[in-house]
Amino acid sequence: MTGPGAGEALLAGMDERGDVVDGDHVLWQERWWLETRPPLAWVLMHPSPQEGDWWRRLKPMLKAMAQASLGFGAGGMVVTYLFSKRFRDPLKVWNAEGLTHPQLDEYIRLAARRSPQGVVVAWGSIGRMQKRDRAVLELLFDEGVKLHCIGVNQDGRPFYPTEVQPPLELHAYEWSPQPREVDYWSWRKRKAGDASARNPTEAAEGAERLP
Repeated sequence: MTGPGAGEALLAGMDERGDVVDGDHVLWQERWWLETRPPLAWVLMHPSPQEGDWWRRLKPMLKAMAQASLGFGAGGMVVTYLFSKRFRDPLKVWNAEGLTHPQLDEYIRLAARRSPQGVVVAWGSIGRMQKRDRAVLELLFDEGVKLHCIGVNQDGRPFYPTEVQPPLELHAYEWSPQPREVDYWSWRKRKAGDASARNPTEAAEGAERLP
């Protein structure tokens, strides 16, 4: 789906909370505090396995995300996912089919296009499941958007919000389809205030050392 009316069509089914849900699939969740400013887009791993008030149940994590977004000058945030289907244990569905809605990538593209300051990738190590993290990084790379993260783990994948103690700090996340080395320890040194650490963008470089 392309063209100027694509976004309106994708969001036509949005409920009063700002969620677009199709059965067990959560495709889009937005929250606003100042609608005169554009939102900041986040891509997480998968939606909460429970239906109901997403904001109320995940309030501590989402509050930290909202504060980081606000600090970045955003007027709200839009959340999409690597996997749109609700599930509890990734290990039980590692090779399962049907975890991504046919239109999920269109929602990710839409979120990226509505977030001029870029996209925060924050899905954790499990993002490697079905190599979905690489597929979404390629999509975002093709869109030409700026990528941000809240830190990287030892395999170079971006932390999930609950893996980082608030307040969340946004850093540049450099990724290329070409294999590059991940400098996790430089990022750790920078966090510890080591003056000899390299630039934070280098610490997040090359999420590609992906299996």
